[in-house]
Amino acid sequence: MKAGGLAGNVSWTFLATIVNSIVQIVQLGIVGHYVAVSDMGLLSVVVAIVNIGIIFQDVGFSSFLIYKQDIKDRQRHLLFSLNILLGILLFGLSIASSGFIEDLINKPGFAALFCVGALNFLALGLGSQAQALMIKSKALNTMAQFDMSAKFLGLGVTVALLFVGYGIYSQLLGMIAANLFMSLLCFFKVNKSYPIRFYFGRDCLTDLKEPLAFGSYHLGSVLIGEFRKQFDVFLAARFLPAHTLGLYTVGKELALRSMMIIRPVIQKVVMPIFAEQQSTPDKLRKSYLTTLYGITAAFGIPAAIGMIFSGFFLSVIYGDKYIEADQFFSIFILIAYLRCLGLPTGVLAQAMGKTNIEFYWNIISTIVLCAVLVLTVFVGVGYFAFAILAVQVVLTIMQRRLFLNRLINVGLFQYTISWLAGFIALSLVYFFWVGF
Repeated sequence: MKAGGLAGNVSWTFLATIVNSIVQIVQLGIVGHYVAVSDMGLLSVVVAIVNIGIIFQDVGFSSFLIYKQDIKDRQRHLLFSLNILLGILLFGLSIASSGFIEDLINKPGFAALFCVGALNFLALGLGSQAQALMIKSKALNTMAQFDMSAKFLGLGVTVALLFVGYGIYSQLLGMIAANLFMSLLCFFKVNKSYPIRFYFGRDCLTDLKEPLAFGSYHLGSVLIGEFRKQFDVFLAARFLPAHTLGLYTVGKELALRSMMIIRPVIQKVVMPIFAEQQSTPDKLRKSYLTTLYGITAAFGIPAAIGMIFSGFFLSVIYGDKYIEADQFFSIFILIAYLRCLGLPTGVLAQAMGKTNIEFYWNIISTIVLCAVLVLTVFVGVGYFAFAILAVQVVLTIMQRRLFLNRLINVGLFQYTISWLAGFIALSLVYFFWVGF
């Protein structure tokens, strides 16, 4: 890829992530001003479960399409058909299980919200493969424009529904509208160059063998990773009052929103580069370290500003009733920084086709975090954020030996300096400006 094309893709992707993050924060902020704090907590639980379902719906096929350089047309058609069918299956399963989950977490009103949120499975099935093909062909500028258009549409739908009295449902319906519009735009764009059709033939099992071998590890890895990230929300939904749950999830989601600026750049821009360089270890190592240093530089100053003025930002965005969420927001900023630095390693494993290594690492990470959180329940759910931060530091240290060095060899000093300096700086900001 030419330097000019790469720079254009990076610029458009970065612009889209900035714009989309602002739009989504504004959207949530508007909703937050008009609904109860407890409703925001329920919304976060719904979104957490739906996100896990979306990962299951993809089955790792999108990453396989990017990784596989010479995929057969009938394989593409088959994977597309399976995504559609899985979306329908997940929607039906969500409807059937919504009442049980509501009783389990003892939060009235959850079931109806979850049924609406499950419509996302139908909206996303059409476009997941199309987006993967656009990433593979490096049409990221067009994809970024589609994404921004979809997010603005979602904002408009949310605001319109909010003002006619749909309450917390406005946010979910706006999300569905944005996802459906994005799927349609990508589908019709890609269909011109790579026609996508429904297909179930005699060779289905043969054609699925390689995608499933790749996707099973990737699916397991990503599912476990997403479950690990949301396990605290599930426990909080069970043990915290609805109002406190709302404060916790608002603080967490606003802080982790920063990851959504970096994640698309890593997945859409860096992953194809890693895939192309997988046969040249020296170039791959250099690209990996450059990515880590870039994350530290891009994340540091905005994160520090966010921690210092957390109360102000929460008040402006969501309203005065959310100011108490700053106690959670600042800790999750530190967690977000460390998690961002873990993104390139997961993408590296996918780009090299070694999703089995990523899978085993995520199992280790999940066992450690879940065990610590379960023990923290007996101390006090209010300490969840501190427990997650402590575990994240340990996992960041362990990652090099147990995960990264099974992909490429990176020296201890090179790896440590890439994350430790930034973490110390942000920790000092926390202790001096936020405190316990």
